[in-house]
Amino acid sequence: MKYHRFAVFVLSLCSVTIVQGREIYKCVSADGKTSFVDKPCDKNAKSATEVIIKNDMPSSEDVSRQQTDWKKKSAEFDERQQARKRKEDDEAFQYRQKKADEQRAADLAKRQADEEDRRQREAGARAAARRAANNGF
Repeated sequence: MKYHRFAVFVLSLCSVTIVQGREIYKCVSADGKTSFVDKPCDKNAKSATEVIIKNDMPSSEDVSRQQTDWKKKSAEFDERQQARKRKEDDEAFQYRQKKADEQRAADLAKRQADEEDRRQREAGARAAARRAANNGF
């Protein structure tokens, strides 16, 4: 229980110090008690250690600049995504157009081949009819 309270005390000092950006001193008294204070230790302390905790928290200007940068980067990302989507849509449209053109060309070639076959059959039938008429049937 004693260590639990001590840990809570140290953590609270650390959090306050980080927010305020101050230095913490670890002092061990002559009777062996350890304390953490924000002022240099007494001269009669058994040992004194300076623990420096820097305030690494960004300033509000830095946070605002980072938010602006993130918004800008997000907007640039969205723009790139939209451009990629437009490009993919254009490529898909062109692909579908090409396939449709190829299909139309294939259909036209088939119709022309069928028409040529029909003409040849008709010509053959007319020739056979003429031969039959010439042979006396």
